[in-house]
Amino acid sequence: MNDKLLSLIDFLKTHNLTITCAESCTGGLFASTLVSVSGVSTVFSESFVTYSDSSKMKYLKVPREVLLTYGAVSKETVYYMAKGLFEVTSANVTVCISGIAGPSGGTKEKPVGTVWFSYGLDEKIQTECVNFNPKFTRDKIRKLCVERAINQILKVLEESEIHF
Repeated sequence: MNDKLLSLIDFLKTHNLTITCAESCTGGLFASTLVSVSGVSTVFSESFVTYSDSSKMKYLKVPREVLLTYGAVSKETVYYMAKGLFEVTSANVTVCISGIAGPSGGTKEKPVGTVWFSYGLDEKIQTECVNFNPKFTRDKIRKLCVERAINQILKVLEESEIHF
């Protein structure tokens, strides 16, 4: 994972891009992972831990109706989290994570291990849902979320048509 993290940061530096994130179930672990790399401050200046619905509405402008209709763990919510990040930061790249890390909190429709991600590049936002094994520990699910997010945003960036 360290190689992917370094590749992500190198890509951002090489292309003069900045990254920001909004996290729910990972509670800042993605941001913490980024800042474990010396010199990351040239591409990373801020992040949000929006664990509650009210914080998603307050800081990221996620519409109340979206949260009431679809819930915090949904495609719609992570889409609006990314949209809000683009509006409130000057970052080129966004990563948003909202899910159920367990061991409680899951439902039949959204069991423990259900995590929605969004990856944004210059306001083009992609979303995905990953269903991690509900038997995994809370910490393992959170770590897997961060690994997944690093791999996927790097993939989005590498597949983009960035020409600098």
